[in-house]
Amino acid sequence: MKQIYCCDLCGEAYETEEECKKCEAFHIEPKMIEAGRFAPITKSEIPYIDRVIVRMKDDSLVQYAFEKVLDKDNVKISPNPRAQNGEDEQ
Repeated sequence: MKQIYCCDLCGEAYETEEECKKCEAFHIEPKMIEAGRFAPITKSEIPYIDRVIVRMKDDSLVQYAFEKVLDKDNVKISPNPRAQNGEDEQ
C-alpha cells in the first residue's frame, strides 16, 4: 500500500512528508478581515460586498474581489458583470 501526504491547507497530495510540509509552509493564512466595501447601486447589480481586505498572518493586507454567488438555490444573481467586462477596478 502506498502512503500519500495531503497539505492541510490546499489539499494537494504528495508522495513524501517533506514535500507536503514544504507546501504547508508556503501558504500564508488569514488573520482577520480588515474591511469590506459595497459598490453603489449605480455601478453594480450585486447587493453583496464587492471587495474584502484581509490581514494575513505575515501582516500583509490582501484584497479579494467578489466573483459569484455560490448558493444559487437561494439567490438569483448572476456573476459580477463588471469583472466580465474588464471593469474590475476600485
